[in-house]
Amino acid sequence: MVEITREHIEQCIDKMARIIDAPANLLPACIDEPDNSRSYIEIGRNGSLTYIVKGDRGEKRIINAIDLDHLLYIVFSNITISLAIELVGKNPDLN
Repeated sequence: MVEITREHIEQCIDKMARIIDAPANLLPACIDEPDNSRSYIEIGRNGSLTYIVKGDRGEKRIINAIDLDHLLYIVFSNITISLAIELVGKNPDLN
């Protein structure tokens, strides 16, 4: 079993992001140093995984993940929604 570390999570996110060609600005900020303008991931002392989603007005939504797979689902559900909205905005015929 792989230990869930910051590096392992970043590798998983980077690998999946390359598959769907997700831009870096949609990926969570570095886990150790959260960026004030981007969403980020925290690893608790007990190994808990939390995804903090930043809103446009500075509000935060805190989502606790059950495991790494759940965390990746949460992260990429937000990314794919953003990609879809961008695609529809560029291609009005898709509406």
